[in-house]
Amino acid sequence: MIADGPQAAVVSAWRSPGDVFACLRGEWKLLRRLDGRGWMQGTATFSDGVDGNLAYHERGRIKLDAQEFEAERKYVFAARPAGFAVYFAEIPLRLFHEVKLTRADGTLSGQSTHLCAADLYRSRYAFLPDGRFTIDHEVSGPKKSYLLSTMFAR
Repeated sequence: MIADGPQAAVVSAWRSPGDVFACLRGEWKLLRRLDGRGWMQGTATFSDGVDGNLAYHERGRIKLDAQEFEAERKYVFAARPAGFAVYFAEIPLRLFHEVKLTRADGTLSGQSTHLCAADLYRSRYAFLPDGRFTIDHEVSGPKKSYLLSTMFAR
């Protein structure tokens, strides 16, 4: 389980979009929930990649409906002046979305969308004052309708 409140590890600060990108480096605990149908618990690592990018790799255990299994996912994060871009870790890289961050109530956050065939992915990133961050993906389409909510903490 990921700690809340004072037990949550504190990153130096998410002062600016540039700080966010720099502070992501390293290993994070992740807890993901899927609309009451399941969860994933594991780790996510941001490591130095090529051209100044960050290689993202998550691994963990998923419980979905009545099944449990291991899973992993990889992305590439690239710094942008006001945020970052996220690419699918393929050759060549393929853009998932670009996120522009703004500050409100001590939290840096940003949103973006990605159309995959008939499915629309609405994503929101929030970098919280206590050092944790969240990523939510709301997916809608003819055969898909769910919300993935992930909390990351040190």
